[in-house]
Amino acid sequence: MIHYGRTAAGRIQPKNVLERLWAKSTGHSDDECWEYWGKDAQRAGHVRIRKDDKQRMFVHRLAWEAHNAEPVPAGLYVLHHCDNPKCFNPKHLFIGTLKDNMQDMHEKGRGRPPSKLTKEQRKEIARSPLSSAILAEQYGVTSARIRQIKRGA
Repeated sequence: MIHYGRTAAGRIQPKNVLERLWAKSTGHSDDECWEYWGKDAQRAGHVRIRKDDKQRMFVHRLAWEAHNAEPVPAGLYVLHHCDNPKCFNPKHLFIGTLKDNMQDMHEKGRGRPPSKLTKEQRKEIARSPLSSAILAEQYGVTSARIRQIKRGA
């Protein structure tokens, strides 16, 4: 995969993007996480790299595509077995849906647990004239959560 970088003189020069990743990464054994530490943008811990003058791409996604010699199928995500968002080791990456990612997250104890309340219950709470304390006891949540629902949060 070719990346077009700029030389010190500002001229565009083709480079292999994997060489660029490797040069600015840690952990080069097959089993450990390969973390990219370049100065490119980050989003929720996931690092993006400039692919060309107009496009940025997540490092782990780029690494998966380069390793598998094909683009990530439409609608799918590149997920991490290692739960390290900076890792781009192809052995730590797998393809899945957003649902797969959420399920993996909950199984590993990351992120918020699923809501205790259904959409219908939240609608009932929003319409109810009862106090927050009474509703909290009925639904098994805090009175602060009841007040949030009544405010529309």
